[in-house]
Amino acid sequence: MRSANKLGLLGAGMLLLAGCAALERAAHGDWAGATVEVAKSVTTGVKALEDSKVDENYTPSEEYYIGRGTSAVVIQSYPAADMSSPKGKAQLVYMNEMGGYMREATLEVTRDWRKLGEHNSRDEKAIERINNQSLWKGLHVGLLDSNEVCAFATPGGFIWVSRGAVLLCANEDELAAIICHELGHVVLNHGIDAYREANQNQILSSGASKALFGESGSIGSIFGNMVVGLAEQVITSGYNKDQEFEADNWGTRALAASGYDPRAMVAMLKRVQEYERLNAEKGKYLSNHPSVEARIEEVEKVLKTAKLQANPTASQGAATRNQRFVDTFKK
Repeated sequence: MRSANKLGLLGAGMLLLAGCAALERAAHGDWAGATVEVAKSVTTGVKALEDSKVDENYTPSEEYYIGRGTSAVVIQSYPAADMSSPKGKAQLVYMNEMGGYMREATLEVTRDWRKLGEHNSRDEKAIERINNQSLWKGLHVGLLDSNEVCAFATPGGFIWVSRGAVLLCANEDELAAIICHELGHVVLNHGIDAYREANQNQILSSGASKALFGESGSIGSIFGNMVVGLAEQVITSGYNKDQEFEADNWGTRALAASGYDPRAMVAMLKRVQEYERLNAEKGKYLSNHPSVEARIEEVEKVLKTAKLQANPTASQGAATRNQRFVDTFKK
């Protein structure tokens, strides 16, 4: 029964990505055919899919579709918050207005790995992927209906933040720190890079993907394996330590570029540190990250070496935006 529910949710999520051909096939119960149509719309690198390999350079539109498919799996593990109420809609609008603004404000924030702490080394192809990375349809921020403190980023510009993480924040600047950190994973192409590294460029099936798509070896099932694998990478394995440090570094710079107080990254990490101390048994997401102490130390270095500090305008607007945050999420 659980597999059937997963298929329905993943299928529905993926059909949102596709055109009339996939919708028509699904209407006649041809889920395999519908998945193939989605796969065709997702990637021009069909040869890579046929070889069960990750393409070297997905286009922005392809990464968008991959991220949509991956998000459909994410919200099976952490259900999306109910947006049917006026309050829920207001929260979603709030988060996406924040995300959209920060995305535009951070376009010039460096992507040069040598300036982001040199935690990761990259070959020329990886550097090119990051330099050419852009979001086909902007940034999308979703709210997960979970009290667990967690946040996820998928390729193509999809960020998911749990209600628990939002409520852990004391103000808008701290919520911005979470979103900027996750946006760092997106713009630095960490998702597909982590999957590529973990599987040596191969698209591998898992128990979950076999239950959903079988083992037919079709383009549709291979694409299904990929999005399920990416979701498992994001949720279960997480990003590696160096990618987390890099996202903190980029995210701290992004806070300053967006007009927020960059010190909010340290404040947020200290709240996470306290959450871990009080909820050690709930730390399956946080356990994937490097120690919070090490992350705080690295962010402090960024603040000092990059000479990042809150500008006067950000300080003047703090009371207004923080009241907006309280009104939206804590009343």
